[in-house]
Amino acid sequence: MNYNIKKEILLSITTFFLCTTLIIALPGNPEQQKAEIDEYLSSIYRPNMPGAAVLAVKNGKIILRKGYGQADMELNVPVNPEMVFRIGSITKQFTSVGIMMLVEEGKVKLEDLITVYLPEYPLKGRKVTVWHLLNHTSGIKSYTSMPEFRKMMRTDMEVDKLIDVFKDQPFDFEPGEKFLYNNSGYVLLGAIIEKVSGQKYADFVKNRIFNIAGMKNSIYGEAAQVIRNRAKGYGRNDKGIVNSSYISMTLPYAAGSLLSTVDDLYKWNRSLNEGKLISESSLRKVYKRSKLNNGKEISYACGFINIDFNGYKEIHHGGGINGFITNKLYIPEEDIFVVVLSNSTGNKISPQFVSQWIATLLLGKPYSEDNIKLLSEKELDEYVGVYEISKDDERMVTREGNKLYTQRTGSMKLEGFNKSYDTFFYKNSFSWFTFERDKKDGKVIAITMHSLGGKDFAKKTGKKIKTRKAVSIDRSIYKKLTGRYQMKGFMIDVLIDSGKLMIRATGQSAVEILPLSELRYFVNIIDAEIEFIKDPAGNITDLILYQGNEKIEGRKL
Repeated sequence: MNYNIKKEILLSITTFFLCTTLIIALPGNPEQQKAEIDEYLSSIYRPNMPGAAVLAVKNGKIILRKGYGQADMELNVPVNPEMVFRIGSITKQFTSVGIMMLVEEGKVKLEDLITVYLPEYPLKGRKVTVWHLLNHTSGIKSYTSMPEFRKMMRTDMEVDKLIDVFKDQPFDFEPGEKFLYNNSGYVLLGAIIEKVSGQKYADFVKNRIFNIAGMKNSIYGEAAQVIRNRAKGYGRNDKGIVNSSYISMTLPYAAGSLLSTVDDLYKWNRSLNEGKLISESSLRKVYKRSKLNNGKEISYACGFINIDFNGYKEIHHGGGINGFITNKLYIPEEDIFVVVLSNSTGNKISPQFVSQWIATLLLGKPYSEDNIKLLSEKELDEYVGVYEISKDDERMVTREGNKLYTQRTGSMKLEGFNKSYDTFFYKNSFSWFTFERDKKDGKVIAITMHSLGGKDFAKKTGKKIKTRKAVSIDRSIYKKLTGRYQMKGFMIDVLIDSGKLMIRATGQSAVEILPLSELRYFVNIIDAEIEFIKDPAGNITDLILYQGNEKIEGRKL
């Protein structure tokens, strides 16, 4: 669950994809691989900063098992691999498998409407099945995206009261029409497990999964509980590292309340794939990619994400919760397992990228950023332009000096680095893009973005690139604009730092906003604008965030 990080708002737009142009074949024995992984991880997780516990295994042989950085910065306690971390949304795997256990016992049917098990839930004529909950296609409103969620983060809630928070909200779409990551769905799955099994969710997971798999250091989290070897969680703001904000662990529930260790998560992976928990046919079902009503395949399965990774199937899932970001992956064909549990939401490099970086090394095809080619401004100008992905979605390619940047509608501006003819990549990322040329005259006519989630094609248009230039205004207005604004599901702080007007979204570092007018501003590195609203008396009352095709309103507190 991503409670401390508001996805797709401002600086939190980070995705990591596969770049085949960056892969070079290099043989490596386990000791050599261990040394390379250790050197890389030591450069990311410094001894005086929050860190991570990491485990990498291939063919049942441990390649690396080690802790990095600080588990408790105030007491100067380093991370060791035995430490217990909140795992966030990796919890969803346990909930999904719990449901499949009940399916195998004939107590639950995936095609049943959820009202078979939760008869009081108001479906309002819609046919939401257990299957829809498992793969995030139900259309039910996710409670973590609601403005009310931030206000209730310290409140302990029973499951039925938590369901009351979102059950009367309007549906986001008709069941099966779209995929939208949804924590409410997994809360409902937890409630179904309790109803059908007669056990509390925490007891069910302990008795039916942890005990069977030998996961002696995994637990359903409670903030007040004393848990031996528990790592502390941290975040970051413009002042540096801070302790993570409090959240009642009754709120993540079956969507994100479990704690575990790297060793226990390996035991979980082994037990699952060796048939100790569910049958092979059930496992295939939870690993299999889902389909929408229109037949379109999505990479999300049931608590597991199934992607193509350099010619292999990769099964993974990550988690984000106050103070912690995690990721685990498994490549069945090569029996490669990697898990990264970090105790900070302020890392510049995601645990997902770190785990995939390790996986490429274990596959014998390590990630490389070597041999970058420097192109002339004239050569780069051939690529500059506006590319249309769809009617409401574009990708701008711009040049600044001898650097090339791409920026999708509503997203962050990213620098591309040339690797080979018409092919570029992003640093610390597994995505790349290629430009297509007309076969007759050789002019650039399109761009194709490649990612683990697929690829998108965009034709070059004749549109002019939208440019925004800061204007000169009386900066005394800045003081009136400062304050905290309650947005939909997150906060924005407006502050002045060294004479600059800055905004900071929940869990993010502050970024400068530049004036288009006294009340309208833009973020230079992101396709986003901010508008301040004042009442007849001249008092600032509201803020509007324009990002992509979204318009998000917020009230000044």
